[in-house]
Amino acid sequence: MNWLRINHEGDEIQLSWQRGQNNPRSAPPVVFTHPFNQQALVDLRWYLEDYLDFPYGLEPEKANKIEDKFQQWGEELFELVFRSSEKAREFFQAATYAGLDKCQLVITSDSPEVLNLPWELLYSPSDRQFLAPSLAGMSRSLSDYAVRAEMGELPQDKLNILLVIARPYGERDVGLRTIARPLLQALTNIRHKVNLKVLRPPSFEEFQQELNRNKGFYHIVHFDGHGDFDPDSSGFRHTLGTAGQGLLVFEQNDGSPDIVTAAQIAQNLADCRVPIFVLNACKSAEEGEEKFSSVASRLVSLGAKGVVAMAYSVYVEAAKHFIGRLYGELAVGATLDSAVAAGRKDVLNKPLRPSPRGDKPLQDWLVPVLYQQESYAPFSQVDNQTSSFEELMMGVGNQEQAVDELPEAGTYGFIGRDYEILRLERAFRQNQVVLLKGMGGVGKTELAVGFARWLQETQGREEIFFTSFETGNGLSNVINSIGRRLGGEKFSMLLPDQQYQVVLKYLQTHPCLLIWDNLEPVAGFPEGNAPLLSQEERDKLKQFLKQLRGGQSWVLITSRREEIWLDCGYQLVSLSGLSRNDAEELAAKILQTAGVDRENLPPEYLELLQLLGGHPLALRVV
Repeated sequence: MNWLRINHEGDEIQLSWQRGQNNPRSAPPVVFTHPFNQQALVDLRWYLEDYLDFPYGLEPEKANKIEDKFQQWGEELFELVFRSSEKAREFFQAATYAGLDKCQLVITSDSPEVLNLPWELLYSPSDRQFLAPSLAGMSRSLSDYAVRAEMGELPQDKLNILLVIARPYGERDVGLRTIARPLLQALTNIRHKVNLKVLRPPSFEEFQQELNRNKGFYHIVHFDGHGDFDPDSSGFRHTLGTAGQGLLVFEQNDGSPDIVTAAQIAQNLADCRVPIFVLNACKSAEEGEEKFSSVASRLVSLGAKGVVAMAYSVYVEAAKHFIGRLYGELAVGATLDSAVAAGRKDVLNKPLRPSPRGDKPLQDWLVPVLYQQESYAPFSQVDNQTSSFEELMMGVGNQEQAVDELPEAGTYGFIGRDYEILRLERAFRQNQVVLLKGMGGVGKTELAVGFARWLQETQGREEIFFTSFETGNGLSNVINSIGRRLGGEKFSMLLPDQQYQVVLKYLQTHPCLLIWDNLEPVAGFPEGNAPLLSQEERDKLKQFLKQLRGGQSWVLITSRREEIWLDCGYQLVSLSGLSRNDAEELAAKILQTAGVDRENLPPEYLELLQLLGGHPLALRVV
């Protein structure tokens, strides 16, 4: 491997070149001048984060102009670094001749202003290409680090990931794109090589306890939440030379914000031997240079081997491509920098992103960035039967998928509801019984099933048991379906009272989820209709819920009304329509099925979606 290093110190930068194990050679230092004005950075943020939300009128023309500027901005960076002297020219030519795919580019600085520059835009005018997609790796680094003990050997059978999803700001968080479910979709084909656990609850206290219970186990902590920067904090100084510090926002047990410094997180990562931190915090580059780099650089400066961060809010499709490839490469023994490079290429080669006017190309391959101390691979050895990411993907093509008894998703699949899933998780932290209430056709059953699958995929519950009460099922049906699944024919040989006690004890001692779907006909619905179950049968259901109290299982009930007769003190969660982004996704699938090209629809199309309030049934009918 070869290295090009851009070293920034004071008001100067210096380029160095190292071929293989040879001693590095340095070009003369040159004065560093900031190549971009503030408007350029604002335009870049708008293009990457906002453009596709409303690609109408003059906005596509504005986006095209900004895309055209990518090359200009990249050339300005290139001139600053690689044409600053004859030596610098010579070094870049040497790297090119040796092959950029065999070269790592490292930017070293202690200045947030320099670290936050979009170095990924570096563009070679003679080769007519952006460098980042061609390089073996590209990373940011700091001048010095805290001295930490060696990580020691970590598990080599699976890539172990702890996922932290923090959304502490209630309704203000609805529009935030959650990466968790796209991450699961991206990992579908490599799940036998990846162990993913979601932190529940996403509090800093639970974070500390989980890491301390499993020292030397996790390769990666993936944080999906808010990041910030506190410029006025005191008592913490390091190489960046300010008294400020990076912050991440966890949740308290009640869902309120729990603000934690990067120093506290770094200490836990080091003490529990977690080498890699993946960060897609929701603060964007628009809100200040220091906010983005502060957390990533602090974590690396205090001992993390590497931090993968998103410089801007990332689209779901881009996240799927990048994260799936990143973790897939790491799972077969790649170094972190080469895995980030591979993920970047996947984003570059698959540029289509959803918009109200259909899928549009977006050049967002520059969004992922890497901070690291040195090149690092979490697996010290690779399974001899799996030598590459491609072979890993090919090797699982014929694996049988686990079959469960949950209803299938509707015609258009399970769409969105990320925030509602987090609301349900939060409700179950407060209460073992949750009632999901919503009008007919709003998607209660689909959300309940989607929530169940989410728990299955993230080690949230051991077992899921689904019962529909639409046709008059009673408690005996609930007991029999659970018992037969757990005990087969042997369960059928037990007396009814024995069956009841066996199932009750199992649910009390094992973390399961029971879904009681469409409960409203049980007591008569609409009002005036005869109940499907007698008072005696309803009392049995009520008593069963009370006996589950204090145990480990959860019960999720769906209904078009409150079920006061249950008298069990359930937690109520009201369900309304889909969010704007989710409604657009569902509408896109409906229109595609109908053969309608969204490119030709006027902006009023979005007004219609808003008028329908995201109601799934109304969207399908209209």
